[in-house]
Amino acid sequence: MIHLCVILPVSYLLYCSYIANYAFYYVIGYIIACNIMYIFTLKVIPTIMPLCLKADLFGYDINKKGTKEGEIKVPETLGLVSAVLYVIFNFLGLLYTKFFR
Repeated sequence: MIHLCVILPVSYLLYCSYIANYAFYYVIGYIIACNIMYIFTLKVIPTIMPLCLKADLFGYDINKKGTKEGEIKVPETLGLVSAVLYVIFNFLGLLYTKFFR
């Protein structure tokens, strides 16, 4: 099954390639950068997870209270990893569109 996150950029790429030639390279660059950041995020989260647990930044799943799964520590600050990488990605995207115009 082809995901929507692949269909939308590719359809935009096809649409923009008729309008302006430079948009083709923007979309290709962003597709490559999105895939790199996705893989990087998948690699960084397991690295940061033990650090969050060691710093006592965790919670418990209250929906599973009273069960064995409700006693497992869940790192709460892993959203920071995605947020920081998102900001870095947007900053690099701005630089990419600014200097390759």
